[in-house]
Amino acid sequence: MSRALVVRCIPRGDTSATGRILRAFLDSARPQFVETVDLCVDHPDFLTDPDKANAYAKRSWSGIPLTPEEGKALAKSDRYVAQIMRTDCVIIAYPVYNFSMPAVVKAWFDSVIIKGLTFDEGSDGRAKGLLVRQKAVLITVAGGHVSRSDHVDHSTALSTSLLNYIGIKQIHTIIAEDLDAQMERREALIQQAINNARIVGNIALAR
Repeated sequence: MSRALVVRCIPRGDTSATGRILRAFLDSARPQFVETVDLCVDHPDFLTDPDKANAYAKRSWSGIPLTPEEGKALAKSDRYVAQIMRTDCVIIAYPVYNFSMPAVVKAWFDSVIIKGLTFDEGSDGRAKGLLVRQKAVLITVAGGHVSRSDHVDHSTALSTSLLNYIGIKQIHTIIAEDLDAQMERREALIQQAINNARIVGNIALAR
């Protein structure tokens, strides 16, 4: 039995490069159960609201039980956490925005990095990820060239660091890049990424 969680931010829809690559991966992986979080519709809470920020800090760092109202403030975060905890593989798909991930993707990460649930402190005082069973697949699309430029690839580096932080170490990365820089090769570059997605799909959910 395989369960996949698809976290997608694809504003231009399923016919976009990101959507096509994601579909190729899913068609190849064929998970038995798929949950989808569409971040273009299901917006994560940004921790700019005082009630949500205070409840988040209280639960994660103070160890003080939340009031019912504070619990309601974190209901969306709780739903996201439950989804990633029960999945076998989380697939995160988004276009690169100015060398990094869209803000809603970072907000989703912030929502699932919860002390005592997805990470905790080890005996040495260092953070210890708790999602050691899960795997991850990153699907990103960029108009320019980022994969061999560490100083501008904040997207893959940040996503990988955040996944590692909560214990997910097995990560496959699929990148389609130069799509605007090499317009004459755009379709060929997308097809290359689609082929890669099919290959990764054959192995990502294997146990």
